[in-house]
Amino acid sequence: MELKIEPAVQSQYPLKGLAIKSARAQDWLLEIDQLGLSATNFKLYPLPDVTPNSVWGCFLIGNFDPQQLPVRGHHFFQMVFEGLYIPERSKLNVQLSKLELQKLFPRHINLYHPAIGMVELQEELELSSLLAQPQPSANSITVPKPGISAPFKIKSFQIHPVPAEEVVKSLEDPFKPGEKPPISKPLNPLEQIKRVAYSTLFSKKKDGQGKEVVGKSEFGQLFTRVIGNFFGKEGEDKMQQLQQDFESLEERNQKEVDRLMTFMKKNPEEAIKYAIPLDDHATSRGGDAGLFTMSMRWGSTSLFSSGISSGGSGSVNLGNSYFELQRQYNATAEEFIRKKEYEKAAFVYFKLLKNFTKAAESLEQGGMYREAASIYLKHTANKLKAAECFERGNLMQDAIQIYKELKHDEKVADLYRQIGKENEALHYYGQVVDFYSGNHQLLKAALIKKDKMHDLAGCQTLLLGAWRQNKDAVNCLRFYFANIKDIEQRGNEIRSIYKKEVKDDNQISFLYVLKDEFKQTEELKQMISDMACQIIDSQAQKDPSVLSELKTFFPNNSELLKDTLRYKLRLKKT
Repeated sequence: MELKIEPAVQSQYPLKGLAIKSARAQDWLLEIDQLGLSATNFKLYPLPDVTPNSVWGCFLIGNFDPQQLPVRGHHFFQMVFEGLYIPERSKLNVQLSKLELQKLFPRHINLYHPAIGMVELQEELELSSLLAQPQPSANSITVPKPGISAPFKIKSFQIHPVPAEEVVKSLEDPFKPGEKPPISKPLNPLEQIKRVAYSTLFSKKKDGQGKEVVGKSEFGQLFTRVIGNFFGKEGEDKMQQLQQDFESLEERNQKEVDRLMTFMKKNPEEAIKYAIPLDDHATSRGGDAGLFTMSMRWGSTSLFSSGISSGGSGSVNLGNSYFELQRQYNATAEEFIRKKEYEKAAFVYFKLLKNFTKAAESLEQGGMYREAASIYLKHTANKLKAAECFERGNLMQDAIQIYKELKHDEKVADLYRQIGKENEALHYYGQVVDFYSGNHQLLKAALIKKDKMHDLAGCQTLLLGAWRQNKDAVNCLRFYFANIKDIEQRGNEIRSIYKKEVKDDNQISFLYVLKDEFKQTEELKQMISDMACQIIDSQAQKDPSVLSELKTFFPNNSELLKDTLRYKLRLKKT
């Protein structure tokens, strides 16, 4: 009988073998890893090639499930019995029993090789023998210095203050050059005669907005028609020139203060440079021998510059013009604010009106917190507003320094926490707690402990201490119980304090606390009402009014309320 292997439609025996074709052991290990096989679940045998002393690949024996392994072009084998493996989708030409197969293949493992035919696999290969321990490197390792890593979360940021010189430079000359004021040369005699003559042709009137304008008088209108009849368009143009000449003469004939106010209405940005500062005595600085002249006074319009650049240093008595000029300055500043030109408004308030508070408020409104804080500090002595401006401008260190001077320890702690200095924050929160505790404001101290210092145990200790010292005892004990969220633990604590802490002198206080707990915790109502009854019973003889508290704990018991009323009346009679 000749034993042959023939093709078959499907495999006759379980697939227990896998052949990997490669002469390199590295490829075997890579394929085993890619297939997801564990080294403890298979045996490994090398397979010879056609050429002597060469390797075709390797053969794995194990419990494989081809359906679960990725398709990688390898050869699967059927296990006819432990000593014989044939390719998948093949069969033996005759049916043999296991005993017959053992007689035919008594030693080792026999495999139908894909390239050679039947071969015998004698020696199993240990997978560990293919792995070589890496040789230690003789190279020295240079460890870099710790670098700066980008933070994953920004907790706070603050602006560091710049030198005062930079502040001054940023505020200098906010005004742009523009129209120059009219010259202040007085009218000569001939020009005075011309002005009087022109006044017969032209006059000043108020327009619909109350603004003073120049127009033709009745005689001027008649004269215009006459020369128009004789000279036509040329005559009308001549009248227009005469009107302009009259306006120019009238402007020059004004008082210097009136001319300044007129110029400020026309061009406030440029007129400010010619403005004279006012003081609190209806006078102004910058005149010579009591005279005010239109001249450039502000070489720099910086809020922090030295001030007047020309115009003398005497005093000018402006009389009624002082108040008109003051109103004009205020109107100009308000106009700047409406235009959101806050720095220019601050200049008017600071330099011209000496209203330092309004100057600082204008800068604050414009977001120039550092500059506003400087004015609050130096000119109004309002440290609190200065600190608030520093805080809004993220100048935290400056704000903290002022809050320390003002003894606002809680604010100091808040800002320290905001810039990430937790230890300093806790230190100042502790000082706040000590302050409140020293003034017997233990409830406030407990709130700081809980909400700011996140120390619930310390909070509870303070509250219980306040109850024992009878310092706002009712509110402190209410808050103490409210901090216990677990109902069972809360009930145990109420029982413990009732048993250990409640005496004759504080029973009524504890009763008020029980009233709140009765309304809030449904599960504890029975226990609380029993305690309340005991307290009311012990206090009723001394204070019958305490019986009224029963209605809180038994609101639906009308008979009890009636009995209470009768009992109180009987006590009064006796």
